[in-house]
Amino acid sequence: FYSPDLGKLTLGRQNTLTRDFTQTWGDPYGTPDVTLKEGGYTNVNNFKQLIWYSGGGGGTRFDSAAVWKKKLDDHWVVGLGHSFGFQGAGGSGALGAGVPDLGYVNDGQGGPVPGDPKNSAANEISIAYNGLKLGTAKADFNVSYNEVNIDDLPESSILVGGNLVFDNGFRINTGYIHYTAEQGVNNSAGTRTDNAYTLSGSFTSDKMIYAAGYQSVRINHAGFIGANGTGGINILPFISYIPALSPLNAVASNVASGNKNTLYGSIVYRYDRQTDMYLAADYAKATGGISIPDAEGNGTNLSGNPALGVDHELEVALGVRYKF
Repeated sequence: FYSPDLGKLTLGRQNTLTRDFTQTWGDPYGTPDVTLKEGGYTNVNNFKQLIWYSGGGGGTRFDSAAVWKKKLDDHWVVGLGHSFGFQGAGGSGALGAGVPDLGYVNDGQGGPVPGDPKNSAANEISIAYNGLKLGTAKADFNVSYNEVNIDDLPESSILVGGNLVFDNGFRINTGYIHYTAEQGVNNSAGTRTDNAYTLSGSFTSDKMIYAAGYQSVRINHAGFIGANGTGGINILPFISYIPALSPLNAVASNVASGNKNTLYGSIVYRYDRQTDMYLAADYAKATGGISIPDAEGNGTNLSGNPALGVDHELEVALGVRYKF
């Protein structure tokens, strides 16, 4: 439902609110300003890590949710989001096809948990300011708060970032994220604390688009995944941290810390109005017990254990994009 005076209200399975706001600085490929449309990050595992901090528990989309956005004027945009849950039966989705089981105690394919409406519910608020004039450039920035209750454990993230767009085609993006999550019954294993940073930039001309970026994710005191906690740290935020209630659950009795740093870049050649040719690459390096999904999100490569995998990964892609 949309009205210029009342704003835009969307119901059902959809992007989380914070994802639509933070896509302006999460990487150099999103829109520079916040709009009332859905947005997202690029879909490459090695450097889409930041998008998970904008998640709602069941991935980076809300289930059984209501999201309201409103342009207050030519600059200010505000938004509120609430998901009634994703761990109960019914609802409008839950984890999409190909998304690995994250070990939730209750995963009934969407909707609230009967008799426990707080469980798996999410609340988000975002505020953005678009188009601050700074000489020959303009700045866009936003701040978001995201909280989710998963298996009755509170988890939250604060996301702050923005970009600077110059008249000559240059654009710079940066952001900071702070995430906390209780682990174990009544937080018996202590609180996980993440700090993440990103810096990226791009240059656009008539025929070429150059983009590059850097991400650093620092994880402190995180529970392990896998049966009996043998799988290393699961790098994804907004997952379950109740010990040993399912084979894939995070086992909060085993905790460790680690980092993941990623460099990426791309070059796009606009052959004509419909055809683009591109070269893209990224390199990820992990330390500590972090578990890195492979390029297609299947399985994990486990940092620090050569018998189970590697602690770094390089991806290169060459292709053609035809638009019609």
